[in-house]
Amino acid sequence: MTLFCTNCGKEADKNAEFCPHCGEKIVEDNLVKEYKKNVSHTKNPNPDNIIKRKVKILYALVTLFFVILFLGSYILMKTKGY
Repeated sequence: MTLFCTNCGKEADKNAEFCPHCGEKIVEDNLVKEYKKNVSHTKNPNPDNIIKRKVKILYALVTLFFVILFLGSYILMKTKGY
């Protein structure tokens, strides 16, 4: 059975008294259920959320590109007298 430290979340030996990674005292009763309770989806993001975030960033970059392109064209036309 794999156990995880409630402090750092890393794997710990079932028979260990202290976590080998962070030194926190291991309490076996709370070890697994506390880790599962404290794991948030920000640490393990949903793949759909990652794709949505990347698409939003792509839209923002494309929009920014066109805004800079149009502003640059407008300024160039004003300075050249068109």
